[in-house]
Order: sequence, then structure tokens, then C-alpha cells
Amino acid sequence: MTKLKFSPLFSKKLAKLKRRNPKLANLVKAKLKLYQAYPTHSSLRLHKLSGNLQNAWSLSVTKDFRLLFTFRPEPYFFDLSTHAEIYK
Repeated sequence: MTKLKFSPLFSKKLAKLKRRNPKLANLVKAKLKLYQAYPTHSSLRLHKLSGNLQNAWSLSVTKDFRLLFTFRPEPYFFDLSTHAEIYK
């Protein structure tokens, strides 16, 4: 099983999400567990990014909500937000 690490920003945003939208926060946790067990599962829509985020990867929680991470060497999740907020 893949070990995951989280930035302070990621943890802070996830805690805020738990208060504002517990259902979405639970879905984030479920997707993280799925990624841990099956990192290439098709429902994660995992893909490498380009441009300013060229060293990062994106994992889809919903059609509009994303988790961003890099490898250090284990997956290091550093941001979560909507598609529009992350890619602005």
C-alpha cells in the first residue's frame, strides 16, 4: 500500500472542507484510500500537469474537484480545490 504525505496547506483546506461540506470531505478521504490501494484506478482520472504545475499530478475527486500532488519520493499532496481555482 502506498504511503501518503500531506502539506500543512492540504490538511488545513481538508479540515475547512469537513466543516463546510462533510459529504465532499468524505469523498476526498475515499479517493485517497482508493489511490493508496490502486494508484492507477481509472475513476481517479490521474494525469500529469503542465505549465506552472509541470511537476505535479492531479487526481479527480468529482468532475470539478481536484487533489494535487508531487512525488518526494512518496506521493505528497499539497493542494485541493475546484478545477477553476487550481488552474487559474
